[in-house]
Amino acid sequence: MAKGKELNKSTSNLPSNFVIKAGDIDYIKPALFDGGYKGTFTAIRKACDEIRADAGGNLFVNSAYLDRILRTKSFVAKEILVNIPKEDKLIFQGVTYVTLGEIMKIVTKRLQDLPLGKTRSYLLLVEQFLINIRDNDKFLMLRTNMQLELQEEFKTLKNKRVKKYKIKNDELTGRILLKGAQFSHIRARSVYPSYALNIDNGLIVNVDTHEIITARAIVNEESLLDLCEELGWKTDWYIVYKNLVL
Repeated sequence: MAKGKELNKSTSNLPSNFVIKAGDIDYIKPALFDGGYKGTFTAIRKACDEIRADAGGNLFVNSAYLDRILRTKSFVAKEILVNIPKEDKLIFQGVTYVTLGEIMKIVTKRLQDLPLGKTRSYLLLVEQFLINIRDNDKFLMLRTNMQLELQEEFKTLKNKRVKKYKIKNDELTGRILLKGAQFSHIRARSVYPSYALNIDNGLIVNVDTHEIITARAIVNEESLLDLCEELGWKTDWYIVYKNLVL
């Protein structure tokens, strides 16, 4: 098993290179519902205008406006912020930002819990703001371009790992590597995108090994370890990997 350098735990928690905010683009603003207060509408719009995107089109909500967006008291918003998973938060220039996806989940949960009334109507308005920002062509194009770049980067992972660690055998079965061997992510890139490009977050395996991993829906080191123990594959990679992650 190759020993690697420290694995970046979560690049999503590093300061992002924000390139644009929602207020700088011409996204569709939903209409205020009948009986709604224009001042509240303006406060919601200004809060949503502060949503920022990084170079990959990932969207982040400024936590300073969480009470306006979630339609709740400031102290409640602070408590909600504390309980948001750390992988969905980052600090940039002293300000805490939350991923748009996590905010939309919270909005959906609150809509399920709220009865009919003005608060629910305003929260529905917020939801439409967030959807319109998420689906804006500018942000979609950033995400599309980033995915294309990532696809090219993914193709280089196998050769980089093989060359760096001089790998000649399947890292799980121990068999000689055959033509077509693949880089198999330990933490699935769809579930843990911040690890996707790290060569220490994968093992070089033969095609049949990778097919078994895929068929068994392995998504992280724990489920992979269980599979290795079941099939009698190597498990020494696990301790090395946990040391890298921790």
